[in-house]
Parts: sequence; C-alpha cells; structure tokens
Amino acid sequence: MFLIVAIVIGVLALGIVGLGFAIGVVNGFKRGLASVIAVVIAAIVAALLTFALCSPSSALMKMGLDFAVDGINSLNVDILQYIAVEKLGNALIYYAAMIVAPFFFVIVFAVLALLLSVFLMLGFSFIPILKRKKKNVGSALLYHLGGAAVGLLCGIIVSVSCVFPIVGVASIAENTVSKVSDEVIEKFGLSDTLNALPIDIKSEHKVMQYFDYVGFGMLYDAFASATLEDEKVYLREEIDVVADIAVEVLSLDFEAKKINEGHVEAVRGVVENLDRSALIRDTLACVASEVVKEDGPITPETLGLDEVLQPVVAEIFTVISTTDKNTLTADLTTLVDVVDIMVERDILNTSNYKYMLEQLGDGVITELLVVVTENERMRPVADEITVLSIRVLAKELGVPADSEERYELVMNEVAYVLNESRGMAEDERRAKVIADLGLVFDNYGIKIEGEALENVADGLVADLGAKEEVNATDVQEFFIVYGMAKDESGAEASKGSGMTVLTENDSNVVIGEDGTITVGGVVLKNYTAESYRNSAAYTMGHNGVEIGDASSLTSADDMISSFLTASRVVGDLGHYSDCEDVAAECEKVGALFSEMINVLSEISLSEFDAAEMIGGMGHVLDLMTYSEIFGSDSASDIITMVLQSDTVMDSLGLKRSDMTDFANKINSYAEGREHGYEEATKTIASTVNTITKATDKYATSAEKTTATAELINNINKDNAEMISSMITGDMIGNFGSVAENTETVSDSLKSLIDNMANYKEGNPDEASVNKEAEAVTTILSLAIIGSGEGSMFDKKDEAGEVLEQGAVGSDPDSFITTVVESEVVMGTVTDTVKNNESNPFGVTYDTEEEKQEVASALENYYAENATGDDEELKSKLQDLAIVMDVEIDLDKFAD
Repeated sequence: MFLIVAIVIGVLALGIVGLGFAIGVVNGFKRGLASVIAVVIAAIVAALLTFALCSPSSALMKMGLDFAVDGINSLNVDILQYIAVEKLGNALIYYAAMIVAPFFFVIVFAVLALLLSVFLMLGFSFIPILKRKKKNVGSALLYHLGGAAVGLLCGIIVSVSCVFPIVGVASIAENTVSKVSDEVIEKFGLSDTLNALPIDIKSEHKVMQYFDYVGFGMLYDAFASATLEDEKVYLREEIDVVADIAVEVLSLDFEAKKINEGHVEAVRGVVENLDRSALIRDTLACVASEVVKEDGPITPETLGLDEVLQPVVAEIFTVISTTDKNTLTADLTTLVDVVDIMVERDILNTSNYKYMLEQLGDGVITELLVVVTENERMRPVADEITVLSIRVLAKELGVPADSEERYELVMNEVAYVLNESRGMAEDERRAKVIADLGLVFDNYGIKIEGEALENVADGLVADLGAKEEVNATDVQEFFIVYGMAKDESGAEASKGSGMTVLTENDSNVVIGEDGTITVGGVVLKNYTAESYRNSAAYTMGHNGVEIGDASSLTSADDMISSFLTASRVVGDLGHYSDCEDVAAECEKVGALFSEMINVLSEISLSEFDAAEMIGGMGHVLDLMTYSEIFGSDSASDIITMVLQSDTVMDSLGLKRSDMTDFANKINSYAEGREHGYEEATKTIASTVNTITKATDKYATSAEKTTATAELINNINKDNAEMISSMITGDMIGNFGSVAENTETVSDSLKSLIDNMANYKEGNPDEASVNKEAEAVTTILSLAIIGSGEGSMFDKKDEAGEVLEQGAVGSDPDSFITTVVESEVVMGTVTDTVKNNESNPFGVTYDTEEEKQEVASALENYYAENATGDDEELKSKLQDLAIVMDVEIDLDKFAD
C-alpha cells in the first residue's frame, strides 16, 4: 500500500518541479526570478506566522485549550475525576498544534506565494536591467534558459513546501501500521477484513523513509514539533511512541483474573517507550500520580492483593503519587520490576504464607531490595519490603499483626470462658472461670493472678454472667466501666449542657438525657446511668479493688502485655535512607532473611525440630546486631516474637508468659557478647535435645549420653539461669511427666542445671564429662517419665544379653552405681529431697519384684563401698531411696 502512496507522492513532487521548470522556460528569466523571490519570501513569512500562531503557548492555542478542557469535562467519565483535566487538555493542544502547523504553513505559503508572484512579476517589468534589449535568437535562448533554471528552483521550493505535510502524515501512517502485530490483528478478528482489501496495507519494507533523505522529513519535523519545558517534542516520534504503547496495551490479556508474566512484559514495554516522549511522560505522570493516590481508583485493595502485600504496593503508590515527567519512567520501572519478581515467584497471587516465606527466603528479599533501592525515591519501599518479611513470618508463626488483633483475641477468649461456664452451679462456675481466665491471661502475658484473678472472675460473672451470649464488646465494656469508676475517685458527678460528665477530668465520657452512657462516641450496651453505679465493674473500680493488669484492658492501646506483635517488632527497624551504604545493607539484610527464613520454614510441632530451629537462629541474631536496619533491639524483638509465637510455644510446651521470661533471659545473656545469641541458642538447643533423647525410648544409650555430654560442655555459670528459665512444669509435662509431678520435676531439673554449671567450674576432662553425662541421662529419664509404662530396668536373659530396654536403660545395680558416683546427679537428688519427703518424681514400678531389686541394689552398694559407719554415703543412698520410692535399712550393716 505505502509503495503506491510513495509513488503517488513522488510523482506529485516531481510533477510540481517539472511544472515549475516548464513555466520558467515559458515565462523566461524575469518572471521566473520574481516567482523564486516570491516563494522564498512566502516560505519565510509562512514559517514565522506558523511558529507564532501554531505554538502550543500561543493565544490561539490557549483558546483551544479552554475548548478542549470543556470538551473533556463534558464527557462525564468517572476516571476523569482523578485526573488534572488541564494537563490532559494541554497534551491535546500540543498534539493539535503539531498536527495543524505543517498544513497551516502550506496554506499560508500557497496564498502568499501566489500573491507575491503576481506582485513581483508586475514590479519586475519596470526594472530596466531586467528588460531584454535585443530580440535575437541567442539572447532569447539565454533568457529562456535562465527562466528554466529559476523555474526549476521555484518548482523545487514549492514542491518541498507543499508536499512535506503529506510525506509526514504518510510516514506516520506507515510506521503505525507496521507496528500492528499479527497477534493483535488475530485477537481483534481483523484478518478476514484485511485479506478482503484489494491492497496489502502492511508492506515488508518502509518506503516513506526515502523521502527523509531529500529533506521532506526534516522539514516536517521542523513544523510538527514543539518545546515542553526545554525538551523538544516531535509529532512523528510522539505518534510512534503512542503506537508502540497501544500495541503493548492491545496485547494484554484483560480477561486474565490474575496478574501474569504477559501483563508484566506488556507494561514493561509501555514503560520502556516513555523515555522517547516527554509529552506522554508529562501526561501519564499526571494520570499516574492521581489514580494511585489513597482515594484514587487504583489501590492495593482494588487489585485484590493479600493483606501482607498491600503495604508494599501502597508505599510504591505513595511514591508514584508524587511523580512527574522526569521521574515517571524510573518509578514505573521499579514498580514493574517488583511485580515481575513477585509474579515470577508466584508471590503476588497467593495467600499461602508458608510458600511465601519459603520464596522470600530463597533470595527474593535480596532481589526486591536491590531493585527498589536503585531508585532513590523508592527507598521507603525497601523499608516496607523488610516489614513484609516480618509480617509473613509473623503470619506463619501465629503472631498477631498488631495490638488491635491481640486485644480482640483476649476479649474473645474471655467471652468464650464466660459462655462455656453458663449453666453450671455457682461454686463450680466460679472455679472454672477463675481457672480458665488464668490460662487466658497467662497465655497473653497479662499479669493477673491470685486474689486479683478471683476479683476479675467474680466481677465478670456478676455483670455479664446472666447474658445469653457474651461477646468481645461486652467484655471490653466491663473493663471500661471499671476504669471510669477508678478514675472517678469518688467525685460527685457534675452537670453541664444537659449532660452528666462521669469524671471531672474526662469529658470523653458523658451521660445523655435518656440515661445512655457514651464513651469516646460509642454508646455502652450493658451499662446505663441507672445500672452503672450498681454494677460490679463500677463497685470494684470505685472501691479500688485490685485486679492487676486487667485495669489496662479498656483498649488495645492501653493493654499492658509483654507479648510482641508484628507491628511492635517493625517499630524497631531502621530505614534504608539512613544507611551509609545502601547496596551493602540490602545484601546483608537479604542474606539475613534468607538464613533466618530457611531456619524457620522447616518448623513442625515436634520438640526436636524446635530445638534445631532455636539453635539455628543464634548466628542470624548475632548478625542482626551488626545490621543498620535491625540492630540489637530488633534482634531482641525477633527472638522474643519467635519464642512467643503459637507454633514454637506449642512445640516446646511452654506458656507465653514462660516464653517471655525465657526470651528476656536469652537477650540478657547475649547483651554485650560478641557471639552471645549463638552461644545462648546453642545451649538451649542442646538442653531440649538432651531432654528429648533422654525420654525417647527408641534412642540408644550412646545417643543419649552424647547429647547430654554436649549439654554439659555448653553449660556454664553464666547461662545456667537462662537454661533454667526454660524448664517449667508445662514443658516437663509436654515431655511426658505425670501432671502432679511436673512442678517438682522442673524444680529438680533446674537444680540439675545449676549442679552441672558448678561441676564445669572444675574444668573436668572428657572421660569425667562422659561419665557424668551417663548419670544425668539416667536421672532425666527417671525424673520425667518416672518409669511410665513397662519395666524401669533392662530385662536380660541368662547370658546377660538385653532382651528389652527399660526406662532408665540399665539394670538396678548399674543404675545405682552410675547415679551415686555422679557429683552432678547426687547434688540434684539431695536438693530434690530437701523439699519433697516422698517419691518426688512419681516413680512407678512394673512389678513389686522390680521395686525390691532397687532397694537391694542400694543396700548392696552401701555394703560394698561403705568404710565403717559411712554417714555421707548413707545420707546419699537414703536420699536416693526417697527419690526411687523404696525403703532401705542401712543400719543393719553397722559393725
């Protein structure tokens, strides 16, 4: 098609030149010269008028701008409410000016050229020097040859001046059509239509470019152009960019419900074309900055993103909302790069937090941080990406995102306790509510115990116990009323403006004329002016009844708790904009998260995995302390959050308040030590592993002894208190101890830890450590499982071969010898017996015969090892007999 167009334009141009030549031959030199001068003057004047009147800033175009703005506003399109219409109208005026200018020039040029030619021809007829004096063949020939030359020149000038707009338009059309891909044609069902045309609109070779070689294109660009803030804008380039962008947009799969790689590549193609067009950048910058504002049509919520991803995209949108033509390309490139990474790893379209966590740990964090920090404006997004990792980690571990979520959990659980006790007898209900509330508050680290807990339980039952269904709001109201009454401090209610203010200092709390109580604009449902002062909540608050930390349960912000939420952890993070070396910090943080997430992503609800996880966290936490983004405060927060999480808490069998104390001990130990966290977590992991092995009936004696020897080597005076804080009754119960013995056993194991630390002070050799490890393993097995089901001791055949391994993994004589000769274990036995007069471990025997074997083994050991009346040995064996729940008579061995 365009070959035909090119031929037609070429013929037209050559025809004009030829016509000029012919007219020059006929008219001669004088008239030809007048025509040349006329067209030159016409071209100059037309050019000046064109640049003056067709400039986007001209008065004529400003009138057009007002018209364009009115026209756009009249369209009544919703999206326009988010766009500065003046900016869009300005773009249209630029395009209009560049389109009109070449044709305006041609019209003005043609009129002026015609008028000037006639005027100059008449004028030249009176110029003597131009008159032909002799009419001979030679002079006539020269005269007409001169006319041919100036006629040819005039033809060329007229040809170029009149044809260049057509060349420009045809060039634009050719470039645009050539960009339409076969896929787009097929997508919109245009194949049959195009095939039916008598001509092929798409040619394999561009032919209009050849007109550029002779100046047509250069002249068109000179007129079809404008200046935008010192940047030159050319219509041909603008249309070319628009065509490229249109093709990319048309190739998008708008029916796809999820963002995919095709979308990413199409948008990337659009962005890559923006640098070629200042006008499009300027217009799109305006559009982009408006549509992604907080109240704009495109938000993270409207995109259907998961809640943990929304803050990252929201921060990107915040940056883009301030973009302009100079920053748009970089800003959108960053956005596309971020989306590309997330789409490639399938993070953008998932709510599977475990999968998301694994992907973040597999280098995605580093990729994202590097991408966003390359654009200085996007560095706040890097902060949100780090926060994203914390949020996903919190989700996977079962940590509430913020105080509101945590508070709602507490209120709902208290309501559940009250509802569960409905219908019970008064005394039974009171006991159950007290016990269950104690678990709830303890679980969330809220210090309400003893008499304070009883007071809370009694007050809640009194005010809410009769309700058919208690909810979180009801529970909150109880604590609000308690708090108001406590603040009132006995002051008389004051009157004012038809409302009674409950407290002189708190105008936020008012009573309306109808008796309703309003707190912070919210009307209470369960308390009115009539019932308020008769309620248990009011009486308790007014009389100063102690209810511990429950007095802070009026709101999420006031709730006192050591339980960390994700938002509290995030609060201690630093900012990339403050880092000395942003690139280096990105690599460091990415590596940290990868290592941390790889450690945590394998968590399962088994004690051994929890131990391995805790052990692996130490190195990561130490590295955090040297990070500008994390630092020691964040390291402290992370280990506390991990230990307090539902997953790890359940895995280790500890209460949340226990985990809080445990985390505090770890942080205290690590503070100021170069490898403090690694040392601490290594010892913790070793402790859990030792207890796990000791209570595992499938573990061999060698495995048990090896695990315990490692613990003894890791323990010392400095970390003993930290390890002891982990050993609670709940933890011991989780490992299989009988419920009534858990507290006694946990106290005994704390003593065992202290005795191991004291033992280490003597710098024992390897052989001594292994001997002690064997004894410690034996007493651990005994203390925690107390024999349990089956035999306590090994059952052997006549040849001495073990047929069935017992709970303690040895025969009675070997057991007694191992324990009595252990400095660590006997110190623990003595400490245990001081506070427990009989069977502190709840030891049980498979048979009475087995029990007698233990008694005999104790007596035999004394008989074989006592020197005279050995009171020290006798005391040890008697203590051990109490622990083993047997009776012995050592006095019979006296001389």
